Order: sequence, then C-alpha cells, then structure tokens
Amino acid sequence: TLLWTMQFGSTGFDAGHGLAVDSRSGSVFLTGYAQHALEGQTSVGGFDAFVSKLNSSSGAVLWTLQFGTNGADRGLAIAMDVSSGDFFVTGFSNSGLGGSDVFVSKLS
Repeated sequence: TLLWTMQFGSTGFDAGHGLAVDSRSGSVFLTGYAQHALEGQTSVGGFDAFVSKLNSSSGAVLWTLQFGTNGADRGLAIAMDVSSGDFFVTGFSNSGLGGSDVFVSKLS
C-alpha cells in the first residue's frame, strides 16, 4: 500500500541520493543535489547539495538547506548520530582543490 509520495525540486535537474530516518522523532532526512534554487533557498551555482527534512506521516517538506560552491556539489549519503541527533552528509564537489573533491558536512 502506497501511503504517500512527495515530489519537489527546482526548475532544473535534481536528484535525491541518500535517506536517513531519525528513530527518535520518525522524521525523514533526504540529501541530493539541485541544479537551481529549491523553494525558499538560493542557488550558489552549478549543482548544489541539499538536505531536506520531511514529515514521515505526510511527506511534507518541513525545511531544506541548500549549500555548496560555484561548481558542482552533490550530496550522496546521509547518516544520523543517534546519541547527539546530529547528521552527517557526504558527497563531492568539483571546485576548490581541483578535480572532484570529497566533502563531509555536519548538521545539527
């Protein structure tokens, strides 16, 4: 039984790549990338990584954080530290050190 589907994005090419569930609240966290600005956000340039928090009962987007450099940045995986409630996002960026570089971001 399909309970819900949530579709959102920018006016360009967007993709979700990683998902984590907060076992304490049941909230769903999604990471991926967007080619242009997501609703309520500003595009930094190229592709930007993003993290969105969704309501697990309805799929409604509660908030989104879009971040990156002026190159191509992509969030690929997300994990939660259950003891602190912090999240870690990893992916890659095509600007900064040269070529494709790894990034890790911590969100609270």
